[in-house]
Amino acid sequence: MDIALQFKDETETFQQVTSLTNTIISALQSPEGWIIVPIFFFWLIVNKDFSHVFDILERKEKRRAEQLEFYVTKPEIADSETISVLNDLRDTHYFKVATGIYAEKKLRHALINLHNSTSHNVSWRQIRRAFRYIEMNKDGSIAIRRMTIFEIIGYWYNQIVGYIIFLFAAVILALYVFLMPRTFSNVASGILGSLVIILFAMFVFAQNWPILAARKIQNELASKTTPIDDNA
Repeated sequence: MDIALQFKDETETFQQVTSLTNTIISALQSPEGWIIVPIFFFWLIVNKDFSHVFDILERKEKRRAEQLEFYVTKPEIADSETISVLNDLRDTHYFKVATGIYAEKKLRHALINLHNSTSHNVSWRQIRRAFRYIEMNKDGSIAIRRMTIFEIIGYWYNQIVGYIIFLFAAVILALYVFLMPRTFSNVASGILGSLVIILFAMFVFAQNWPILAARKIQNELASKTTPIDDNA
């Protein structure tokens, strides 16, 4: 039964991917498609919510959670140690559903403590973005690891390239609006072309969101460990 359901899920996934690919190819056959498709993919990147496109993944996760719930509520099926592991897997699954972060028991509790102490300034979305830079100390507290030289170079590269692309978009718009004959097609082409370039620049800037989120969390942690001067 499980094999049949899995085969059905894989078939539906393949069909949806094929349908999406054909739709994109068809859209790119028209000039408007070159505007719509980049906007669509930018929306996917920003929202990180692919379940709207591949909802089959959500159903598979839901079935997995149902199986965990079934085994947890039937202790006679497995021994106590296995039940303990299943309980943690179930909690890990629901924590990921709620926050988008996969974290097992100790790390999960450390992240919850971090959010509780910084929730007025740091959201779960920012914690998720900064997760690659998060480490857990031996005492169970959260720390932000030191950035590598390549990550620092990548950050400044994205910043510089992003601003250059923004400047290029402004130049393109100015050329079409002020130098080209002021026809509707020229103005529309300049605006649409600049919009696509700006969206690409925003995509480049978005690559730095994890580092910016990590820095914000690091500043919050530093502010809580800095002693308050009563004479100030």
